[in-house]
Amino acid sequence: MVIIKDRLSKGVQNLVTKQWLEFFPEMKSIIRMDLMRRVGPLLICIELERHCNILQHQYWPCFFVHNLAREFLSLTTMLKLYLPTWTDCKYINIENHLGVYQKAARLIKEEAPIPLDGPISLDQVFKGYSNFQPSYYIDWLEDSLLIAAWAGEKKKAYQYLDWAEKIFKTWPETAQERHGGKNWRANLVAKIENPDELREITHTEVIKHKLEKVPYQDFIDVEYKEG
Repeated sequence: MVIIKDRLSKGVQNLVTKQWLEFFPEMKSIIRMDLMRRVGPLLICIELERHCNILQHQYWPCFFVHNLAREFLSLTTMLKLYLPTWTDCKYINIENHLGVYQKAARLIKEEAPIPLDGPISLDQVFKGYSNFQPSYYIDWLEDSLLIAAWAGEKKKAYQYLDWAEKIFKTWPETAQERHGGKNWRANLVAKIENPDELREITHTEVIKHKLEKVPYQDFIDVEYKEG
């Protein structure tokens, strides 16, 4: 058994990442302390988030997703989820890593709003997003419909758009205006009707963020298959 007593040095980070990957064989680490898989344009991640302190001995496991059918300078952390405080592994001190990381991995897998392994459907993505309720966050509102549009599933995309529009109309006028105001729906309809553009954006974003080696799966409930 390897005993970890060091702070979060590069070697320790590599070992911790390797042990987490044993729990999630469908994911891959492109960057130390990050595990990733991609389903369609949806990047699904576990980050073993390092926290700066004097001893540099602690990490916080968290889940998040990023929609590659949007142009961004960096990866967003949509649906970000930390483990509950009542667990003994929301933050993991490196000296206790071997005793608690397996429990943390199981809890992350159970609590993740979108599955960390196995096949995924568009409705599972929509459910994961719709159960998450941030304030006036436009990516949260639009991602599921853009992902469905990327897949060429216009019927679902319009269903998700109708759901999003009901919420959008409850936002303050200033928040609506920041995202297109009266033109908001029309702008999204144009994207739904042009899945090739969303696929091109996704391809460009994969290259820009150096994600070519991230394991890829298609959605199980759509005809479109990437590549």
